[in-house]
Amino acid sequence: MAQKRKALLLHPIRRAIFKIICETPGSYFYDLTKEFGDNSENPSSPATVQWHLRKLMSAGLIDTVKHGGKRVYYPKGLRDKEVEKAYTILRNETAREIFIYIVNHENAYQKQIAAAIRDGVHHDTVRWHTQRLSEVDLIEERSEGRMVKYSIGELGKKLLTGSLNVLKENFIYHLTTVLKENCLYPQILEQTRDKLVVKISCPGQDDIEFTIKLEDWTMEEFEDYSEDNDEEDLDGDAGSK
Repeated sequence: MAQKRKALLLHPIRRAIFKIICETPGSYFYDLTKEFGDNSENPSSPATVQWHLRKLMSAGLIDTVKHGGKRVYYPKGLRDKEVEKAYTILRNETAREIFIYIVNHENAYQKQIAAAIRDGVHHDTVRWHTQRLSEVDLIEERSEGRMVKYSIGELGKKLLTGSLNVLKENFIYHLTTVLKENCLYPQILEQTRDKLVVKISCPGQDDIEFTIKLEDWTMEEFEDYSEDNDEEDLDGDAGSK
């Protein structure tokens, strides 16, 4: 039993899974299975990946939630659930494009957004994504007569400043505590606001080092390909889903 507990992050696949989830919170199960599938150096079946995920969850290192009909995983204690939900929403390409457009075009309105992003995006689709972005405060919406305008929300502002993408002390404390409880002896070799290098020692086994490096949010200039839209032209903006 003790030997099984020692294997928490000594197992290379489990450690790699944990590292991916830390660096890209909101990872889908499908993405993780692809990462360790037939094209990887050491292929693993979906069942094997699922088994390692359960071990990490049992140890309290990761958590999961079903979002948009799909199961996603995130590191326990890194950020609160609303922030994790925001990052998960932004993994969707259309939602990300809409968010970036609103950041670059303060007081954008629905028809303007629909015309600016990829061809074929319906106004109802834009409305659906803006509702989700608004729910987690990435954007704000306000009504002006029949028109709804969008601007960046408080959480969106924090995301752009980088204040959400930080390895907090309580997360590091939680990680090292769990490792100690599982008969491992962690040592912090390097620590910055977005990077952590940990050495794990275990009696009778080789020491292991692993690095967690949070990905930066990259802000892009959104090129508006739409023709000039008059704000008075409200067709398709009012009453959309």
